[in-house]
Amino acid sequence: LIDPQLPVNEGLLRVIDFKVRDGSLLNPRYPAPLNTYNPAVSAMIDAVFEALSETVPDRKRADGCGSGSITLGGRKPGSDKSYIQYELFGGGGGGRSGKDGDSGTSVNHLNSKIAPVEIIESEFPVRLLRYDLINESGGAGCYRGGLGILREYLILGDAKLMLRSSKHLIPPSGIDGGKPGRPGMVLVNSGTNREETLPTRCEHFLEQGDILRIERPGGGGFGDPFERDPGKILQDIEDGYVSLEGAARDYGVVVRRLGNGFELDAPGTEALRTMRRKTANATTQIRQPPRELPQTALPER
Repeated sequence: LIDPQLPVNEGLLRVIDFKVRDGSLLNPRYPAPLNTYNPAVSAMIDAVFEALSETVPDRKRADGCGSGSITLGGRKPGSDKSYIQYELFGGGGGGRSGKDGDSGTSVNHLNSKIAPVEIIESEFPVRLLRYDLINESGGAGCYRGGLGILREYLILGDAKLMLRSSKHLIPPSGIDGGKPGRPGMVLVNSGTNREETLPTRCEHFLEQGDILRIERPGGGGFGDPFERDPGKILQDIEDGYVSLEGAARDYGVVVRRLGNGFELDAPGTEALRTMRRKTANATTQIRQPPRELPQTALPER
C-alpha cells in the first residue's frame, strides 16, 4: 500500500502486528462456524482502502466486485468417479485516480485467477455456453469502473451447487462523485418458466440440462462522470462497453452513428452536459437540508 515496488515476503510480514478483537468476525471464538473466509477478507480489504483514502487521497479507489465462488460436486456421467469443481470469480475493479477499473479480473484476491474454459470443460461435466464482459456494468465516472463478467454453464450431470458470493443487493460503490457498479446475480435456467434467482450464499441441487448463469458485479466509478474525456466514451462505445443511450444518460456525451462507425458530436455534448449540470445543481439546492434546526424544531428536555 505504501511502496508498490516493495516485495511482499515473510521478512516484510514478520514486522507487521495484527490486533484483532477476540470474538469478532475476523477473530471468532469456538463454537462460531468457520467457513468461506473470502467474502470477509474482501470486505476487510475494501474497508482498509476506504480508511486509507483519507490519508493517501491520490491512491484511493472505488469498490470492486467483491468475492464470488462456486463449488459443484457429483458423479461424472457414465462413471462411478466423483468430482469437485471449485472456481473463484473476478469481475470489475473500481476506478481510481488516473485509471479506469480493470475488467474481468480478480479483485483483492491477487493469488487467484479465473479458470480457463478449456480446463473446466476437459476436467468437469459442464459446458461453457457463454463467457463475456457485461455491457455497461462498470459504474460511470471520470474514470469508470471495470466491467463484470458473465459465465453460463450447461450442467451435463446432476450436481450439488454451493454458492458463496457478494454484492448482489448492495452494488460496488463509487467514490468522489462516481456511480456504483452493476450488482451481481446468479440465475438457474434464465429466461424459462423454471427460472430461479439464487441468494448470495446457498446450496442448490442442479439437474442434468440445467443452465447456471453467473453475472459478476462491475466496479464503482471514480470522479464526476461529466468530467470524463468524451474521446474515451467514443472508444468505450466502439469497444462495446457503453451504449449510445448510456453515453448520453450517464456521461452527457452525444455520439451518433456514422456508416459502420460512430462520430462524436462535440457541440451536442457541451450543450447536454451544461443542461444536465444546471439541472443537478438546482436539484441539490432544493434537497439540501438546513444547516441548523430552528429552536422550535428541537425537542423539549
